[in-house]
Amino acid sequence: MTIGIIGGGLSGLTAAALFAKQGTPVTLWDAGLLGGRATSQTVKGFTFNYGAHAIYMGDY
Repeated sequence: MTIGIIGGGLSGLTAAALFAKQGTPVTLWDAGLLGGRATSQTVKGFTFNYGAHAIYMGDY
């Protein structure tokens, strides 16, 4: 049996890692980049952490 996980954010990646650690095959789907809010962005030559603080600050 293969587990399918939709969403490659923090929760999806955690679930996938836990299943894989148990030896269960996992397929992970995400519409964007894996990592969700645990990614970074480069704006005008500067790299910014787009972490969980963006959730609490409303993306400001």
